[in-house]
Amino acid sequence: MPASSSRAGSSRGATLDTDQTRRRSTPGPADASIVQVVQSLGKGGLEAMAANLAIALHHRGLRSTIVSLGEGGVLEQPLAAAGVPYHLLGDGRWRNPRTHAQLTRLFRSSGAHVAHTHHFAALLTAALPAAIARVPRTVHTEHAFQYLEPSRTLRSTLGVLSRTTDRFVVVGDEMRDYYRTAVGVDDRRLMVIRNGVDTARYRAHHDVAAARRKLGLPDTILVGSAGRLEPVKNYPLLLRATARARQLAPTLHLVLMGDGGERDALAQLATDLGLQDAVSFLGWRTDANDVMAALDLFALTSISEGLPLGVLEAMACAVPVVTTAVGDLPRVVHPDVGVTIPSHDETALADALVGLARDPARRRHMGHRAREMVLATYSQQAMVDAYLAAYDLAGPQ
Repeated sequence: MPASSSRAGSSRGATLDTDQTRRRSTPGPADASIVQVVQSLGKGGLEAMAANLAIALHHRGLRSTIVSLGEGGVLEQPLAAAGVPYHLLGDGRWRNPRTHAQLTRLFRSSGAHVAHTHHFAALLTAALPAAIARVPRTVHTEHAFQYLEPSRTLRSTLGVLSRTTDRFVVVGDEMRDYYRTAVGVDDRRLMVIRNGVDTARYRAHHDVAAARRKLGLPDTILVGSAGRLEPVKNYPLLLRATARARQLAPTLHLVLMGDGGERDALAQLATDLGLQDAVSFLGWRTDANDVMAALDLFALTSISEGLPLGVLEAMACAVPVVTTAVGDLPRVVHPDVGVTIPSHDETALADALVGLARDPARRRHMGHRAREMVLATYSQQAMVDAYLAAYDLAGPQ
């Protein structure tokens, strides 16, 4: 069932048009409707980015809608609070004919000018309905590439599907090279739009000690991380490195925002490592910006990433970062804003944590430079402007 009503639109049909050259005329920005299609409205950086984009487009005066092929989740609340319509298909598999009919109706009823899909499954599912509904412009975003590497079939299929798009967006420069060479996306369609952060919301606290008291966090050296508690994030590495680092920096305290299938195993590992009083498991938070700004350091230990929002959000809060050198992070985390380490390197991570824990002046310098970098390159405003260009819309400013 839809979570809110659709907006009225046209109901003309069409056959699949792979070169996107015969579409109905482009409306002006005030008339434009953008419909994003995601796998779910649950927890994750991709979903958060799509929801943030939908809300930002709505605030700019465009008609913005988001469709979840699966279930709802934590992102329903901010979407509803912002007045952004969203729809939950529940069982939106591409093999389900009902899914195609639902999407076609939603594209038509919303008067969609742009169908914007995120990741392979959404593009596979929405490409035909968008063509049938004669949506004038299609944009697709990929947020990672590692999931494609084991399967040549997935890569070749996505290469074919990319021809149905007007713009094929990736969130980092390293990803652009991969999608051009390994997937075969036409360079004329391919573009990089970096993830962006709401820098008005994510910013430093004026009184960190007071913020920590309000959050119930200790006023010590706080190392934070955020994300799904799943194997790809490699939180055991962070726990083991923290235990090692505390031998030289005993005031380190770890703050984990998020939840997932490894929650119990990570809590047990923390106990086994003697960290039961040095780790706070906060679960999913609606005040992530306040928690981020209360940190001294942000650590990411993922095995694979594209350009994770958590790192950019921490940097926007003037918090230096320590991260594994995966995805586009080596291009973002310069030595003056943080430290990159080899994936799986417990010693390097522990050394980085100890070094920064002992050097508050260096942390302050890195944090200042990190916020400057986000303001200059990774703001939400810049991201929205870039997507409006991909949509072929000037957009109300």
